[in-house]
Amino acid sequence: MKLSWVYHEVTFPELCTTGVHSFLRDEEDKEDLFTWMLDFVTDIFTPLMPSSVLDRFVISQWGTGGGFTGWHQIDTREGGSLAFGSGDPLPYQDAWVWGYRNSSESAINLGRRRNRSYVGPIKKSLCSTDGRMTDGFRDSMVTALVLKDTELKAVLPATGFEDLCGFAPVSAAEGVIMNGETVVCGRRFDTMRSRAQKTPEENHFGDIS
Repeated sequence: MKLSWVYHEVTFPELCTTGVHSFLRDEEDKEDLFTWMLDFVTDIFTPLMPSSVLDRFVISQWGTGGGFTGWHQIDTREGGSLAFGSGDPLPYQDAWVWGYRNSSESAINLGRRRNRSYVGPIKKSLCSTDGRMTDGFRDSMVTALVLKDTELKAVLPATGFEDLCGFAPVSAAEGVIMNGETVVCGRRFDTMRSRAQKTPEENHFGDIS
């Protein structure tokens, strides 16, 4: 499954989307997932971003239907115009890149064992004199993301799939979902939707295995 947030920065209301992958949960667990997604806004987006507004939460499932194969929206909740973040933004296209990866499924190409998430725009105060995120804030985000992985794992999937219920790399090409073993956070800001960088720059790792 893919958990996505749709939002816009207050002074530039073009919609942005970011998301994470995890194992599909039962219908009765949806409200717990939406609660986790709301907490993610508070713990991850609020300290990272300038004044922004949440439009909606979206839960999607990979499958075939409606004439195409891909991510199909299966549930959504309105954001209620939830305001979060503060301060002035960096240039609107700038985004912070973090990811989660699997290191043990060696039969699968490394590039298909890692997923990335672009979060932006970013508040200007987080940019140090070298043009990158400050070391201290990057480190605090690693800690926060490891905690969010732990909390996501508490929303349990079907028996036998517990290892996949945190941040879990998904490869559509391989048709597999893998246990997330590490979150990876960098200091470098990238351009939203860019695929130029395979992994975050200046990696800083957090164990989620």
